[in-house]
Amino acid sequence: MSDKIQPANAIPNLSGARKAGEQTENLDPARADYKKGREHLKNGDLAEAAACFHNALQGFEEQGDNQGVANALDRLGDVCFDRGELSMALSHYERCRQICKEFKDPDSVFTLNQKIVNTLWRTGERSRALSTCFDILDHFHACNNPQGSVEILDTIATLYLEMGKKSDAADAYRTIASIHKNFGHKRLAEQNLEKAAAAEKE
Repeated sequence: MSDKIQPANAIPNLSGARKAGEQTENLDPARADYKKGREHLKNGDLAEAAACFHNALQGFEEQGDNQGVANALDRLGDVCFDRGELSMALSHYERCRQICKEFKDPDSVFTLNQKIVNTLWRTGERSRALSTCFDILDHFHACNNPQGSVEILDTIATLYLEMGKKSDAADAYRTIASIHKNFGHKRLAEQNLEKAAAAEKE
């Protein structure tokens, strides 16, 4: 498995929903549970963290606080991922992503897509992972981020190889080579052209 996708616990905080949910110093019970859950998660106490985030989620839902709900879902996803409960993690991440889409928060959606790809890959759902990878690639294109594009294209190529789609993997490597060539990275461009040739020979 490629190491291009970050593990869930290494991905940055959600940019919009989470920040908005943490600005209030006056903690109500739901926010207090959320804060305690973060501390437990930081200390590796996954069972305690799960209980706190679950209580926070219920509290935020009762309050109609969708930003709080998104924060709790994201953290619950992280806890489930770390516990190996991948289908539950995926469910939490996808529900959180939908809320972030409704808030028109593309940076948070991008971060969640990374987590979703990693989770889908771990569960062997390569086709769904691949589809989400293309969403990430669209984000990098929109942000004019060639380095990010190269990294996700490498993941796409690896997924294609695992799926037995050699020509598609070769195309992904050639696209990476083209990006490197545009920036004068001759050696990296050649390396990816060699990867493309090797993929087609396998």
